[in-house]
Amino acid sequence: MTDASPQSVAEDLARRHRAREQFTLDLPPGRERDVPFAYAVQASLLPLIAPDGDVRRAGYKLGVTTPPMQKMCGIPSPVAGVVLAHRLHKTPGTTRAADHARLGIESEMALRVGKTLPMDARLSEGAVIDHISDACAAFELIDDCNADYTRLTGMMLIADNGWNAGLVLGPPQSVRGRRSLAGLVSTLTMNGKHIGTGTSSDVLGDPFNAIVWLHRHLVSEGRTLQEGEWITTGSMIVTQFAVAGETYVHEVEGFAPVQVTVV
Repeated sequence: MTDASPQSVAEDLARRHRAREQFTLDLPPGRERDVPFAYAVQASLLPLIAPDGDVRRAGYKLGVTTPPMQKMCGIPSPVAGVVLAHRLHKTPGTTRAADHARLGIESEMALRVGKTLPMDARLSEGAVIDHISDACAAFELIDDCNADYTRLTGMMLIADNGWNAGLVLGPPQSVRGRRSLAGLVSTLTMNGKHIGTGTSSDVLGDPFNAIVWLHRHLVSEGRTLQEGEWITTGSMIVTQFAVAGETYVHEVEGFAPVQVTVV
């Protein structure tokens, strides 16, 4: 690649998506550990993968926030991506296997911003939490394009918008006044069979901590969380790669279940 700009890298990445090529993104020499460059690629990619360039944002996704996912991806710290508005769904959700190169189902908690946060990285953890109004069990849909995980880096995952392919929300429940969401048991079934258990404490110690991390990250980029946005905080159970005919149900202790069916 002679042009090493974020736009050119994003265009090559979008072309690979259209061709359903295996995810093997190599960032330009000298950019392999360049976090701002990777997020610049992500910003350039969004209009290329959105229908008619519609980049309206429903919120954000956090990835690689739990030890099982960090082990799976070989990445030691969280990454952030954007959830586009057309990819936001409510339970019971349906998704087509044929619309993805390789569809992954991730069992998460999603939190909704009740009030826009100030552009202040010094905001205390408690003050950030006070801006969250609701939470729910959720599924993040990802498409890893048959990635080679032995070559995966955080910069690559950031550049490709964290592989987000959608967000399915369970029924929301108010969390106003709560100071912690730690210690909640997460269970996942597929076609009625139990296939995984996790805990919300694996998400940076508490899903609220994921919001604090994201707030500070966004402020560093000159942005902030807006009222009404949803943030999905990371998979508590290792990603399940799904095929047509499977129905997944995820339940977080104290919250109503979320369901998605693959057709």
